[in-house]
Amino acid sequence: MVIAEDEDDLYKMLSSGVVTAAFAQPLSYGRWLRDPLAARQITILDLFPEADMVASGLALSKSRFSQEAAEKWHQELVKMYQDGSLYVIMQRFLNEGAAKQMMRLPIN
Repeated sequence: MVIAEDEDDLYKMLSSGVVTAAFAQPLSYGRWLRDPLAARQITILDLFPEADMVASGLALSKSRFSQEAAEKWHQELVKMYQDGSLYVIMQRFLNEGAAKQMMRLPIN
């Protein structure tokens, strides 16, 4: 685990591969991914594709994850959502309200 100074610092670490993955909300990474270079370096997994507003997603460094590997992560996260372990992890790092918000809709 690393601590980023701010969102820009986090996404710089993600695109360079220092950080291999980060849970994030579209409002956080959407602005940053408008940069074509950053967009080529990061894969976004939409954990709530049926929702009007995505509650959360997982950003993966393309320097560390192929599209196939990203899909494997997606399948593992679905399992973790279903067995409750993802919620337990969210509770360790977020307050109760934020953890519930991150888990509010089923991951497809």
